[in-house]
Amino acid sequence: MNPELEYAEEWRCVIGFEGYYEVSNLGRVRSLARTAIYSNGGTRQHPGVLLRQCITTNYLKVRLSKDNRPRDCNVHCLVAEAFLGKRPLGEQINHKDGNKTNNVAWNLEYVTPKGNIRHAIALGLHPGGSPPGEKNPGAKLTDIEVIEIRRLYTEGFTQTALGKQFGVSQQQIGKIVRRERRRFNSEGKEI
Repeated sequence: MNPELEYAEEWRCVIGFEGYYEVSNLGRVRSLARTAIYSNGGTRQHPGVLLRQCITTNYLKVRLSKDNRPRDCNVHCLVAEAFLGKRPLGEQINHKDGNKTNNVAWNLEYVTPKGNIRHAIALGLHPGGSPPGEKNPGAKLTDIEVIEIRRLYTEGFTQTALGKQFGVSQQQIGKIVRRERRRFNSEGKEI
């Protein structure tokens, strides 16, 4: 059964935009009908409308505006603040089902950064550690280059010279030759 169907939609004020916008427990955001008064004394009626959400960096966002200052806001943050309360210092918002676009209130919770990563690992959304060797996205050297650095070092090349030749620091060369870095190749075998 879809948990969304179990709940009636409830609307609450968007914190910081009271009287302008509301957010629902189902993850929708709407503007409120209001009369705008301009500096020249003129007025204009703004009807309330459901806001269109767009995805940026895997999260749904809406653009809210108050006093002619637009601000892009993550929908999950608006829902969590309205329905879970103020976010505790140092905590993050976790999507319980792992779907970053499912912003219903029951799917959100506050967790520590470590708890958020543990949850992502448990759901298979995070690798749970960096892959070894050249498959690591931060790797600057291939497995063959690491083997070559160790060979050249045993032949008398200095760490500084090897660092210049391979485009890494002397400190990184030292860690490679002492086997503090890159002990394993991309298949997990010791090199």
